[in-house]
Amino acid sequence: MRTEHDEVASRVLPLALNRVAARLNTETGQALAGTGLTLDQWRVLDVLATTEGLAMSEIAAAAVITGPTLTRAVDRLVDRAYIYRNLDHTDRRRVLVRLSERGAEVHRELASRVADALAASLRRLDAAEAAQLRMLLDRLAGG
Repeated sequence: MRTEHDEVASRVLPLALNRVAARLNTETGQALAGTGLTLDQWRVLDVLATTEGLAMSEIAAAAVITGPTLTRAVDRLVDRAYIYRNLDHTDRRRVLVRLSERGAEVHRELASRVADALAASLRRLDAAEAAQLRMLLDRLAGG
């Protein structure tokens, strides 16, 4: 027998999460306006900014981007010399994607703009609520 909790979990919660994600994606997209970067390209840069390089599958998981969309985003970023692909020195069968100096510079320039855009939405929550939301979302995501 389904409970009210099950109903919320199966219908209301996914819709609410999608609405929040859409709003944050829109705000990020607005922050990127005029930069020539798409939201997916930004996500790739942002993921790579804190690593020494990742395999495509690792980027896909971290940035929540599907294979074909990720390939297009990475190809465009390579074309702009923001990132590059090279063989993993420890496993030559593996190709890593790394941020270039130019890509790191672009990321530094845009990171505060994107953070400011997202902060406007998060200001609706106090610090304790924001921390609790982060913890709950991490738990729901399986982290």
